[in-house]
Amino acid sequence: METFHCVNHPDRAAVYQCRQCGKALCEECYDPAVAGCLDGMHAVTPRVNHSFQTIQPPPRKQDSAGMIAWKVIVSILAVIGGATILFLAICGAMIFSY
Repeated sequence: METFHCVNHPDRAAVYQCRQCGKALCEECYDPAVAGCLDGMHAVTPRVNHSFQTIQPPPRKQDSAGMIAWKVIVSILAVIGGATILFLAICGAMIFSY
Protein backbone atom coordinates (compact mmCIF):
# COMPACT_ATOMS: atom_id res chain seq x y z
CA MET A 1 0.00 0.00 0.00
CA GLU A 2 1.38 3.39 -0.96
CA THR A 3 1.89 5.96 1.78
CA PHE A 4 1.23 9.59 0.98
CA HIS A 5 3.42 12.30 2.43
CA CYS A 6 2.54 15.82 3.55
CA VAL A 7 3.16 18.46 0.87
CA ASN A 8 4.75 20.79 3.41
CA HIS A 9 6.66 18.10 5.39
CA PRO A 10 7.89 15.32 3.06
CA ASP A 11 9.25 13.32 6.00
CA ARG A 12 5.78 12.96 7.59
CA ALA A 13 2.93 10.71 6.55
CA ALA A 14 -0.23 12.44 5.35
CA VAL A 15 -3.31 11.65 7.39
CA TYR A 16 -5.72 14.20 5.90
CA GLN A 17 -6.59 15.64 2.52
CA CYS A 18 -7.71 19.23 1.98
CA ARG A 19 -11.34 19.32 0.84
CA GLN A 20 -10.72 22.36 -1.36
CA CYS A 21 -7.45 21.72 -3.17
CA GLY A 22 -6.83 18.01 -2.53
CA LYS A 23 -3.36 18.44 -0.97
CA ALA A 24 -2.12 15.67 1.30
CA LEU A 25 -1.64 17.06 4.82
CA CYS A 26 -0.12 15.93 8.13
CA GLU A 27 -1.57 16.60 11.60
CA GLU A 28 0.27 19.92 11.88
CA CYS A 29 -0.85 21.30 8.49
CA TYR A 30 -4.53 20.30 8.76
CA ASP A 31 -7.09 22.81 10.10
CA PRO A 32 -10.30 21.07 11.22
CA ALA A 33 -12.20 24.37 11.26
CA VAL A 34 -12.00 24.66 7.47
CA ALA A 35 -11.42 20.93 6.84
CA GLY A 36 -8.31 21.74 4.88
CA CYS A 37 -5.07 23.70 4.67
CA LEU A 38 -3.86 25.90 7.51
CA ASP A 39 -2.89 28.70 5.11
CA GLY A 40 -6.47 30.03 5.34
CA MET A 41 -6.87 30.70 1.62
CA HIS A 42 -9.79 28.35 1.36
CA ALA A 43 -11.61 29.88 4.33
CA VAL A 44 -12.13 33.09 2.32
CA THR A 45 -13.83 31.39 -0.61
CA PRO A 46 -15.54 28.18 0.55
CA ARG A 47 -17.07 25.97 -2.08
CA VAL A 48 -19.60 24.39 0.25
CA ASN A 49 -23.06 25.93 0.51
CA HIS A 50 -23.70 26.17 4.25
CA SER A 51 -27.05 27.94 3.93
CA PHE A 52 -28.95 24.72 3.11
CA GLN A 53 -31.28 26.53 0.75
CA THR A 54 -33.49 24.45 -1.49
CA ILE A 55 -32.48 24.82 -5.11
CA GLN A 56 -35.53 25.45 -7.26
CA PRO A 57 -35.60 24.60 -10.97
CA PRO A 58 -36.12 27.53 -13.30
CA PRO A 59 -39.78 28.26 -14.07
CA ARG A 60 -41.11 26.64 -17.22
CA LYS A 61 -42.32 28.84 -20.02
CA GLN A 62 -45.99 28.45 -20.86
CA ASP A 63 -46.73 27.27 -24.38
CA SER A 64 -48.49 29.84 -26.52
CA ALA A 65 -51.68 29.01 -28.40
CA GLY A 66 -49.73 28.76 -31.66
CA MET A 67 -47.29 26.27 -30.12
CA ILE A 68 -50.13 24.11 -28.79
CA ALA A 69 -51.82 24.11 -32.22
CA TRP A 70 -48.51 23.16 -33.86
CA LYS A 71 -48.06 20.22 -31.44
CA VAL A 72 -51.63 19.01 -32.12
CA ILE A 73 -51.13 19.19 -35.92
CA VAL A 74 -47.83 17.30 -35.77
CA SER A 75 -49.40 14.63 -33.55
CA ILE A 76 -52.33 14.15 -35.94
CA LEU A 77 -50.01 13.88 -38.94
CA ALA A 78 -47.89 11.30 -37.11
CA VAL A 79 -50.96 9.17 -36.37
CA ILE A 80 -52.16 9.44 -39.99
CA GLY A 81 -48.70 8.50 -41.28
CA GLY A 82 -48.49 5.48 -38.97
CA ALA A 83 -51.96 4.30 -39.96
CA THR A 84 -51.05 4.68 -43.67
CA ILE A 85 -47.91 2.57 -43.30
CA LEU A 86 -49.85 -0.08 -41.37
CA PHE A 87 -52.57 -0.12 -44.07
CA LEU A 88 -49.96 -0.49 -46.86
CA ALA A 89 -48.25 -3.33 -44.99
CA ILE A 90 -51.55 -5.19 -44.55
CA CYS A 91 -52.58 -4.65 -48.18
CA GLY A 92 -49.13 -5.65 -49.39
CA ALA A 93 -49.28 -8.85 -47.38
CA MET A 94 -52.71 -9.64 -48.80
CA ILE A 95 -51.61 -8.94 -52.39
CA PHE A 96 -48.44 -11.02 -52.19
CA SER A 97 -50.06 -13.91 -50.32
CA TYR A 98 -52.08 -15.05 -53.38
